[in-house]
Amino acid sequence: MSPRDERSKRPSSSTRTFIPTHKRHLYTVLDIEHNEAAVPGDGSAVMAMTFTKDVARFVAGSLDLDKWPKVSLIVASQTTLNELVKTAETVTGSKLDVRFDSVESLQSHDVKLLKGNDAIGDLFEGGRDRLKALACDLGASIALGAYDVSNAADGVDLVSLLEDTIGAPVRIGQFLGQYWSSY
Repeated sequence: MSPRDERSKRPSSSTRTFIPTHKRHLYTVLDIEHNEAAVPGDGSAVMAMTFTKDVARFVAGSLDLDKWPKVSLIVASQTTLNELVKTAETVTGSKLDVRFDSVESLQSHDVKLLKGNDAIGDLFEGGRDRLKALACDLGASIALGAYDVSNAADGVDLVSLLEDTIGAPVRIGQFLGQYWSSY
């Protein structure tokens, strides 16, 4: 069996959903396995989301462009956090335990991590405190609009430009449905 085949095997645990990616799992907003969500701010912030494998496909596709844009955007979905939670609840068929973390509490790192992070806390470089700081800083930046790319005036939307050639990216509803619809 090749190393690639080994990586794509599902873990033996029946409670852990396996998403094929080379990135470490980090739960910042949704933790569907533990039926919880930690929404940064009031949930009205807009967040752009793209599956890592789609980012790779669109970066590779952009290599064939005659001219590279100064700023490239690769956005499969862009939605508010409240809409994201509703989508997750629709896909799973169950209500999530939702809490709203204020920007102030995120900036002071005074929030509880989502339970899914327990599995990686001790493995994370710098330990649980460093993981908590990262999750809080990401949450604060989401709430403050850093992941809303709709105002990127100079950005060229590579999805619109290339999806007819290389295929559409996986949208957030599709992604959640693929991995959690039977949850």
